[in-house]
Amino acid sequence: MIPQPRDRYPRTRRGDDLDQFGAGSLVDMQLSRRASWLLIAFAAWSWFIWVTLIKNISADSRSWSPTHAPTAFFGVHVALAVISIAFGSAIGWLGWRGLRAAAKGGNATAAETTAVAPAAKTPASVE
Repeated sequence: MIPQPRDRYPRTRRGDDLDQFGAGSLVDMQLSRRASWLLIAFAAWSWFIWVTLIKNISADSRSWSPTHAPTAFFGVHVALAVISIAFGSAIGWLGWRGLRAAAKGGNATAAETTAVAPAAKTPASVE
């Protein structure tokens, strides 16, 4: 494991606003456009492959018993497809978020995007 500089992941007390996700989090992670498009392409591929597979398996005679009830073969493949589509969707969502952040000019932290109200004028500063 490569040692990190001490100030890269500052340790904070519970309740501090400096690092809301804790030391060593992925708050500063940035995705390139290329990586974002790769994630979106994977999501589209996952949806295409698994939906096609389920359509083909549902037409297979091994998927249905003689009483037209679904078999274990069909149930296992549907479960695999649902899990894979969920993972593909989550990966596509990450890619979409990466593209949106890149379009906005990079991944800005919450502190950079929060509007700061101007300081209130006190009678001493009005002079």
